[in-house]
Amino acid sequence: MEPTIESLRLPGDLLKTIEEDLDPIIEGVIKILKADSLLSEIVKKWEKTNGIIPGKNCTISIGWESDHFDEYDRQRDEANQVYKIWLQRDDKNIERGEAVNRILARRIRDILVKDYTLGGVAAVSYVRSIEALYADGEDPLHISTITLEVKTYAKR
Repeated sequence: MEPTIESLRLPGDLLKTIEEDLDPIIEGVIKILKADSLLSEIVKKWEKTNGIIPGKNCTISIGWESDHFDEYDRQRDEANQVYKIWLQRDDKNIERGEAVNRILARRIRDILVKDYTLGGVAAVSYVRSIEALYADGEDPLHISTITLEVKTYAKR
């Protein structure tokens, strides 16, 4: 059985902070991507972690990578956050696998560009890059990472 946030026995204030600060961005991205008919048909597993979850099905994992803060005013800082979206597919045809991953990664970018506030949870977001990771030899695993930069305002 996988541990849940509740099973970690965190103090109530920390648990509330985790739920309020991280989940809205990740949940917003997942909700937007799941609304796309092609992605909802192809992607079989949605994960909330920065990294791939190996498996035979097409998986999208979304996780936080970093925060950077700039002073905004006396009550808030401008928070620039970086998230990684991992697209993982299994396809024994290497050429087709790479092409499909490229098409899906670009589609993810197009979807996120259209809703740059991520459903209202961010001031603005921007897809910084799309990168492919290649396995050695005949490995059928195809992975793309999409770097998403998100701007919010954090209370001091």
